[in-house]
Amino acid sequence: MAFDRLVITITAAAWLVGGASHAVGDAFQPQIPAPIVADVDAARAKLQQGTLDEAISILDKAVAAQPNFFRAHYNLGLAKLRKGDVDDGIRSLTQALQLREKEGLKDATIYNSLGYAYMVKRDWANGEKYLRAAAQHETENTQTSNQKVYNNLGLLYLYTGRFDDARKVFVVARDRFGSTQAAASLALVDQLEAGSRAQAAGEKKP
Repeated sequence: MAFDRLVITITAAAWLVGGASHAVGDAFQPQIPAPIVADVDAARAKLQQGTLDEAISILDKAVAAQPNFFRAHYNLGLAKLRKGDVDDGIRSLTQALQLREKEGLKDATIYNSLGYAYMVKRDWANGEKYLRAAAQHETENTQTSNQKVYNNLGLLYLYTGRFDDARKVFVVARDRFGSTQAAASLALVDQLEAGSRAQAAGEKKP
């Protein structure tokens, strides 16, 4: 379906977030030993290459060695999600979020990633909860991150038939954050809403 292809297009880039690569130390947690940081950066590279099992193996060792390493839990969650282990991915992302909030770390992209993970699970309530939290942190996000947040939130509203809400957040993605994909999404809102109305009208006929 066109809708499914649109979902893939918008969300595919959301996997590889969780902080930039750091050659020496970690920008969020400078106390993490440099060799562990290097391992996580290597795992992220493998995640980009699609070698998920290798990435997960490295990240499992990193979180065992440094249980409070935010980016290790974060990227482990992304790797597990990409492999299809949604519940395990959510657990790792939740651990990352707890570390973020406990230590006051300056990476708010975790809310979008966790919200997206719940969308994959079709847990719409938690998906909306975390995506709305991501939107509340928009001043901490890059423009690209905010595009992802509002596009994901709009898709969630489309999935759940909340066309007016979807339209509002896609307009934000387009007008405030320059999302070109939001224009296609807005056209899809109109298409799906028209189809829904036509179906409802057909069901009322005797």
